[in-house]
Amino acid sequence: MARAFRRFLAIAALTGWTVTGAPAGRDPVEVRLEPAGAGRPQIGIGRGLIAAPPERVFRAVIDVACWHEFMPFLTASDARAQKDSSVLSDQRLDLPFPLGERHFRIRFGSRIDRTPDGPVWRAEWSYVPGSGNVAGLRGSWTLVAAPGGTQATCRIWTDPGGLLSSRLMDRATAKSLPWIFAGLRQQVMRARYAGPLTPCPLSHTPSHRPGEGVGNLPPKPRAVPWAEASRAFGPEDTGGCPGY
Repeated sequence: MARAFRRFLAIAALTGWTVTGAPAGRDPVEVRLEPAGAGRPQIGIGRGLIAAPPERVFRAVIDVACWHEFMPFLTASDARAQKDSSVLSDQRLDLPFPLGERHFRIRFGSRIDRTPDGPVWRAEWSYVPGSGNVAGLRGSWTLVAAPGGTQATCRIWTDPGGLLSSRLMDRATAKSLPWIFAGLRQQVMRARYAGPLTPCPLSHTPSHRPGEGVGNLPPKPRAVPWAEASRAFGPEDTGGCPGY
């Protein structure tokens, strides 16, 4: 087992993947950053095993109205089905200083591709231009069956805009990916994902108001405490911003 794990680490290093630490008994998450253009934040890519069938994981992933239950820093989310089979979702992020509160609307879509190697479950989302206070945002999940459950790959890219350093956003993205996987691994165990989706009992319906971002919503317990997040991002990555 030890030899196999060392071989896995060597392969990860050669391919540019970083294996993040994980609590005892939990699967690791491989994380890497991919350039998105000069002067722009990088794309975060996380890959890991989730101990549940792809169908069940897919139900949790497409349940956008419940993302606030497990996504780090996401304090509000809703879901409104559209005629083109996409979903519009208003969301709010409360990020550590100096990133701050971000609100936006995404368009979300999902599908199942049939391939010679078996089905591939896909979900993708992107920022609706002009709907919030970010410059850009997009992401995706790709799920395939694997021994022990589901091999999941998550890609996320966020450009907060303004004068914030891209390096700070890169650090936040890299640190968030393992938390996203940890949250999803717990989320898929909820009974409502054992079969056809049922409405999220804690779903919010945020609305945009001038100067207020996304509605007045009650706070929720965060998946990652603020103190831990601040320590994880670290003062060396603030680009010299005071008070962090």
